[in-house]
Amino acid sequence: MAQNYDVLDMAALSQESERLEQGQGGDFLSDLVRMPEKAGFVVVRILPPAKGKKLYCATRIHKVNKRNLHCPRVLTVTPQGKTFWRDADPKCPCPICKYNSELWKESEDADEKRAKELQDQAREVKAFERYYYNCIVRQQVDPKTGEVQKNIGPKILSIGVQLHERIVRAIVGDKANEEKGLGDITDIKNGRDFKIIKSVRPGKDSFPDYNESKFQEPSPLGDPDQVEQWLATLHDLGALRKLQSPDEMKVELKKHLGVIKSDDTGFDINEFRKPADGAAPAQTLEEQVEQVVAAQSAAKEPTSAPTPPSKSEPLVAQDFLDELKKIKP
Repeated sequence: MAQNYDVLDMAALSQESERLEQGQGGDFLSDLVRMPEKAGFVVVRILPPAKGKKLYCATRIHKVNKRNLHCPRVLTVTPQGKTFWRDADPKCPCPICKYNSELWKESEDADEKRAKELQDQAREVKAFERYYYNCIVRQQVDPKTGEVQKNIGPKILSIGVQLHERIVRAIVGDKANEEKGLGDITDIKNGRDFKIIKSVRPGKDSFPDYNESKFQEPSPLGDPDQVEQWLATLHDLGALRKLQSPDEMKVELKKHLGVIKSDDTGFDINEFRKPADGAAPAQTLEEQVEQVVAAQSAAKEPTSAPTPPSKSEPLVAQDFLDELKKIKP
């Protein structure tokens, strides 16, 4: 008897088992610290860096076409101690940053109205800084069960410039304000938890403010078994900064500008909904064509006796027919 079946792929099933244990395939979002949606706070403990790694990962992100594109520019420190973001390869600059820069240059010689338009266009794709830290969340509510969980992690603390500056200055101090630094806030025995306090400034954009965030009194990170487990499972922060090629970034920029067609399917859920009682059913494609033809004919109807159209003259505009061919199944 011929064997018309196959044996199980145990390696693939083992991989699937690991995916299920991680929950939703180790979804990146599930690894992030959940910040308060409105005013509130969350307490975290920033973990020390893995051996040979940095405490945090610095990146810049362009938000284009609902995608987060990591900017290839890197944070650089000059011999004078100043920092700036520069292209890792000057011969291959970030195309979105280059576009942004050219818009600002053009705005300098434009009138006030045009200058504002150009600057608003530049701001739409401007890169914003983001910093990733490993941390433990001291307490959170499980969104599925509603249970209070403690010491969850390691989690990824993803923050902007304001909180990043607050962390760094707390460690090394602030000479301008004559504030002494707290030292190693990640120390296993005498480190400090960080209470991130979010308030919302009143106004049109409801801008979040973290100025009240503060480090708490020294305390142990956890018991020896917890600490060992946490430090053995730190996230590779550098791996979070996944770069696209310059060509891929150019494509996304062109889609944003309408230079090329977006691959967005434009899914319309209303197509699959039953019309409400008394509502007219959705028109078919043929009915839409007939309606357009009738409207155009009515608009062109002369006051005197109508003249039959020539055989070479289409009843419907050619551009409409071209678009119709694209969408007709």
